[in-house]
Amino acid sequence: MSDVRRIGVLAIIFLVILRVAIGWQLLYEGLWKLNTQDSSSPWTAEPYLKNAQGPLRGYFRSLAGDPDDLNWLDNKFMCDKWDRLKENFSKFYNLNPQQIGFVNYVLNGPEEFVQKLDALPEGLILPKDYASVLKYDAEKKQLICSGKYHMTPTERQVFLDLAKDLDQEEKSVKSYISAINELYKEAKNLSYKEKLQVIYKGNPETAGITWTKTNKEGQEETLAKKVGEIELYRNLLPRYEEKLGEAKIEYQYDHLDYDKADLMSRKYTVIEPIKKLEQDMLLRLQGFLETDQLRKGSLP
Repeated sequence: MSDVRRIGVLAIIFLVILRVAIGWQLLYEGLWKLNTQDSSSPWTAEPYLKNAQGPLRGYFRSLAGDPDDLNWLDNKFMCDKWDRLKENFSKFYNLNPQQIGFVNYVLNGPEEFVQKLDALPEGLILPKDYASVLKYDAEKKQLICSGKYHMTPTERQVFLDLAKDLDQEEKSVKSYISAINELYKEAKNLSYKEKLQVIYKGNPETAGITWTKTNKEGQEETLAKKVGEIELYRNLLPRYEEKLGEAKIEYQYDHLDYDKADLMSRKYTVIEPIKKLEQDMLLRLQGFLETDQLRKGSLP
């Protein structure tokens, strides 16, 4: 007579319940992750993939698309991304023409800064050397400052000095001086794309700086160069990956932990200001929405 193991009915019932419970949990988690894809905070495996280890590290990290967040340091990529964000923002909240104009102003800035001025003071002529920065439209009675070049403090003083020999009590002179000061105040406002350029190029600590001179042939020669945090981060990435691939014993991995901590610190230094700038831009755009538009929630 063969020895057959028998499972009791109660045990079978509990096994079925266990399998159904596990299946339900997996189903629920999967559906929840799918449902978040249309929200403002979609679930993503990106952090897990970026921190993958082992022989397939390169493959799994490549699935994240941008495992080292270098796209945040790419000006063209970020400008294109913000242009797409502008279109999605306009469509999602069904913005009216005035709001669309505001979004474009915040993102790209105006083509011109304008101040009303009935006429230039008699005898005052704007210098041709500064025509790309400031001009006067007699027909429209407007003093116009370029939205591309803005107005520097030095240029403002040049324009004010044009009136210093004129009668300061004359109405046209007062109006001119007031218009210059107001234009300068407005021109100090940078669009978010311009603020992005300041992060990339305007801060020597972040962007670095190069000292050059022009030689006899009219060509620029590099005299000295200070490497910025952005370039340092880019250069340290392949070095870390190379060391990680060569590591064989425990103490090498221990040293790599210090290298990784330093790399992550530099990454935070160069990328976090850009992320905060993007968040600030979104908050400013949302501040212009009407009540009915705000009820739609956050931008997916």
